[in-house]
Amino acid sequence: NAHNMGKCNVNGRNANPRATQSHNPRYDRWPTRLWHRAMLPAGPLREPLTPGLKKADAFVLIGPDLQNIRQRLPKETPVFAATLEVSEHWIANTEIPYIAFSGLARPEKFRDTLHRTGLNVIGWHPFPDHHYFTDDDLEKLALQAKDSGARLITTAKDAVRLPAAFAKDNPLDILPVAIRWKDENAVLQFLRNKINKTQ
Repeated sequence: NAHNMGKCNVNGRNANPRATQSHNPRYDRWPTRLWHRAMLPAGPLREPLTPGLKKADAFVLIGPDLQNIRQRLPKETPVFAATLEVSEHWIANTEIPYIAFSGLARPEKFRDTLHRTGLNVIGWHPFPDHHYFTDDDLEKLALQAKDSGARLITTAKDAVRLPAAFAKDNPLDILPVAIRWKDENAVLQFLRNKINKTQ
């Protein structure tokens, strides 16, 4: 998806990055839909394409660029590559069963990440992107976890949409992830240059 990341505040200075997932199976015809400026809910854009590209100080490509998006971006604007990875400080407990659920554009990425960590995932519940979890959804998840002696696990993005009481009353883990830059020094230098230009 193409995302407006908003303004990044660094030492009181602002930069306007834009981030995009480099491949999304939901949009196998993504070049057609994206470059015809389809906005939500018809397409993946969250703002009009042309103004968004012009406002961007930089672009962040998350994941492999399978759709050759880099070639479609303004040549004069920096592009930084990155991946989203499980935090190195998180230790997976492979001794207990887990029931996973998420409402993401690509929920299978979350499922695959859990399997790579070695978790024993005995249940998997994908929901639509930005899904509002109903009482019925949560009741079914809690019941399945209780009946199977499992813990629930979801993403930080999904966790913020859960009622506080649900997280308190049920065994729930949140998978911590962090962005890993392909060239972190280049990102830092870009931010320093932006700061210096505004001083």
